[in-house]
Amino acid sequence: MSTSEPRTPRPDVNGDTAMDRQVGGNHYKNLVIQPIEYCQRNQLNYCESNVVKYVTRHKFKNGAEDIRKAIHNLELLLQMEYPEAVKKESAPSGYR
Repeated sequence: MSTSEPRTPRPDVNGDTAMDRQVGGNHYKNLVIQPIEYCQRNQLNYCESNVVKYVTRHKFKNGAEDIRKAIHNLELLLQMEYPEAVKKESAPSGYR
């Protein structure tokens, strides 16, 4: 099995898989592809996955708060993946 191919969830005794259920709402149930499936198949890290999740659900769940959470995760990703770029951006204009 390729690392880009996640395992298919196994049905429970009722024939349901974890992808068939959602705990705490239904904001992912009517999507063509759920964020977790997209993130797993594309091997996204935690911050990248959170961005996908929050941007996907903002219209159906927490509105502007979810957009702020997505932005925060992008800021975290930028600082962790590209620290030198962040240092240059935050330096006074005469020091770049």
